[in-house]
Amino acid sequence: MDAILFKMISRSMIILAMVITLLFFLIKRKKFHSKLTDKEDTILKIISVICVCIFLYKMFLPIILDIPCYRNSQFETITGYARDNAHGKGNDRSVVIISREDGHEEYVEFPYSKGINKGDVLTVKYLPHSKYGILISINNDNVAPK
Repeated sequence: MDAILFKMISRSMIILAMVITLLFFLIKRKKFHSKLTDKEDTILKIISVICVCIFLYKMFLPIILDIPCYRNSQFETITGYARDNAHGKGNDRSVVIISREDGHEEYVEFPYSKGINKGDVLTVKYLPHSKYGILISINNDNVAPK
């Protein structure tokens, strides 16, 4: 559970730092770099505003929506097959799980140091909006959990 909280806080802090930095440049009317022309600086600021808005919508808003779920321990659980090999760096894994019950696909992220292969049976407990979770069990070829 602490890994989920850490991921929520760290990503929120990074996004808030991006927003504060962008607001600093916009409110103070400073250029991103002194060698940029006014037109280049304006275009770069417009692109930056669009990127920050996308980050707010796709990453920050789901985290905010998941705060009550995290506090009330309202996690969702899925058991199913890994559609592909798990992607990720270090301990973080992201995988699409095909549910055993109804066949729907769910993208989830969770900390796990070893690799996950296509077809592994996973049980993951995750938050409904941000899809951050914890791996509960992993089975290889319908074997007992490791």
